[in-house]
Amino acid sequence: MKRFRRLFGVVFIFVLAFNAPQVIFGQQSVNRKPPVNKAGQSGPVQPNVPPVPHPGPLPVHCDPQKVHIPAAAQDAKPIITVNAVASGGGQIQHPEASPIHCASPCQSSVGLNTSLVITIHAKNPGGVKNIGVTVTPPEGPAYGIERTAAPDADQCAYPSLSIPGHNGSGGIGATPILFRMNKPAAKATLLVRATNFNGQSVLYAVTYYVKASTPPGPQPPPSATKACVTASFGFTWGSFPAELAGKELPVTVHFHGEFRGSPLPKSTALRSFDARKTYKVLYPSSATWTGMNETFPNLMPGEWMVTAQYISGLGGLKHYDTPITCRGTVPAGTACKVFYFNHDKQTCSNR
Repeated sequence: MKRFRRLFGVVFIFVLAFNAPQVIFGQQSVNRKPPVNKAGQSGPVQPNVPPVPHPGPLPVHCDPQKVHIPAAAQDAKPIITVNAVASGGGQIQHPEASPIHCASPCQSSVGLNTSLVITIHAKNPGGVKNIGVTVTPPEGPAYGIERTAAPDADQCAYPSLSIPGHNGSGGIGATPILFRMNKPAAKATLLVRATNFNGQSVLYAVTYYVKASTPPGPQPPPSATKACVTASFGFTWGSFPAELAGKELPVTVHFHGEFRGSPLPKSTALRSFDARKTYKVLYPSSATWTGMNETFPNLMPGEWMVTAQYISGLGGLKHYDTPITCRGTVPAGTACKVFYFNHDKQTCSNR
């Protein structure tokens, strides 16, 4: 019986070892199931770390001479500059014409007999796609020049584009844009257009003209520089008819003057005059020279063309209706330059 109890106790302990905690060498060991990760697989559990964002495309590195083309909101219109060089010397008012120095349409005076060599440039931090110009020279037909650039595979482009010359067929070439300003009325015009890679365009116009020559030496203030003309129209009364002797007769004369010289800059002086004047002239009893004078002040000093023309009043006397024209230089000052018109001889003079 004791042997049976001892055997039963051994079996009981053996069964308990598989279904209950075991006490081994005084330490408690507990059976546990292996951990399961989020994927449902056995293995170590990873800590709850937020995912690392994807770095995205790598930044574009353009060639050192190029720039990256920006979005339209960050882009700007190109800035146009027109450079003029006097070949062989000469004066140019705006050798570097741009919106910064001379607003469009820019007017640039040059000296007579100056030959201009023109180059055109457009710049933009976001690149320049196209530059074009319409050239109107002093003589000959107008012509156009175009130049276009394209971005590379990385969307990089050059920040400037130039027109150094042309090829005669609308493109750039080795033939310079040349203006020969050899005449006083010579004028040349450039209309330039530039566009960036976002389609934003700008226009700029420059006109070169020959500057009018001015007299040498110190000049008085233009606003105070005035001249004066006195026109004197004269004729000879005949001795007939006798019944008119001692009576006043109306004689009408037309005076006209045009300034033909080089105007003084900013001068407010008049450049023309035009007047019909009627004078009451006493008919004499014998042949007598009669003069009718008219003064025109506040005129521009310089070359003038003055005309006098008889209109009416001489009655049965011999008269002419053709204008009499006299040319002369009118100096500045208060003393009037006198133009004398002889109706009888149809001549004129001045002093």
